[in-house]
Amino acid sequence: MCKWDYIIEKLCHDRFFGILTRNGLEYKMDDIEDDDCHIILMDFCDISLLNGKYGYSQVNQKFTELFADFKDDHIIGRCFSGDEIVVITRDISVIDDLKKKSRQLGLDFRHITCKYTNLESDLEHLTSQLDLPDGK
Repeated sequence: MCKWDYIIEKLCHDRFFGILTRNGLEYKMDDIEDDDCHIILMDFCDISLLNGKYGYSQVNQKFTELFADFKDDHIIGRCFSGDEIVVITRDISVIDDLKKKSRQLGLDFRHITCKYTNLESDLEHLTSQLDLPDGK
């Protein structure tokens, strides 16, 4: 691997969660031409409390374990902070599997889903929709 490939790899892949960074996510989103994709924006709850209770490395391991089963079939990356994750998928029912696995790991999240369009490729626009009703 040449020096530039190594640098690009570091910029695109989040080593703590084993998913794409925001830069990597935006790069992948630019290539989506499929109008049959959905976006799930996940906002994880109480991560700072979990970090205080278990430590950063154990919480990071929970995220790595959560996404390991899903990242081969879906595009997954960090949005802005560590607790806002975007999943791009053709199978919207994956949200149920993500919820189940999250609960098993002691994680909880709120989410919104939408059909993928060019507007949703703007991550700032997407996260502005995170004012979710209680209970979702």
